[in-house]
Amino acid sequence: LYTADYFQQCREHLKPGGMVSQYLPLHKLRPEEFLGIVATFHSVFPNSTLWLGHYHAVLLGGLDPLETPFEDWADEVAALGQDNNFYLNAYHLAATLVLDGPAIAELTAGRPINTDDLSYTEFFDTDCLREDNIGRNLKLLAEARIDPRRLLTDCPRPDLMDRYLEGNNLLTESLYYRLLKDNNRSRQLMLEAIRANPENQEFPFLMKLYY
Repeated sequence: LYTADYFQQCREHLKPGGMVSQYLPLHKLRPEEFLGIVATFHSVFPNSTLWLGHYHAVLLGGLDPLETPFEDWADEVAALGQDNNFYLNAYHLAATLVLDGPAIAELTAGRPINTDDLSYTEFFDTDCLREDNIGRNLKLLAEARIDPRRLLTDCPRPDLMDRYLEGNNLLTESLYYRLLKDNNRSRQLMLEAIRANPENQEFPFLMKLYY
């Protein structure tokens, strides 16, 4: 499922406006394989984006550029309704957008494309089983993170977006230290996230869940 051949088949079956989402784990992949999969998806979908949800990522691609006015984005999020298991807020979800097409191209420059006949994810290195791979991949994404307003344009509340972005950055750092089993530092960063972004209703839940 991580080859250019498969992604090309997905592309050929898209209708106008259609999109493909691909789950992308951060675990059991060295940064080499992780970035190679991202590069492979981007080779078929140049306008692709990468979204980060705690310890997991999602690649999203389509035929057209993904730029959209923020208010249209907010209307789509509001139309989803309420969900007891997920915090659905337009600013919160926007802050999970980590990479756009140009950022992916820069981060994955020179990475080999994964294909059906030369699938390096099929015959992986045993270092893929290293427990710290998830943290290494998380750190890669955190350091390359873009401002989602590059794609979600004309944000009506830039001050609010700034707070959600700062909070999300602190959350990612907190999760990184939790992987390192430094719970004191992780908890401190979670408290900083709550102070920086008090509007985010997910943070108090995570505080109770983890600490």
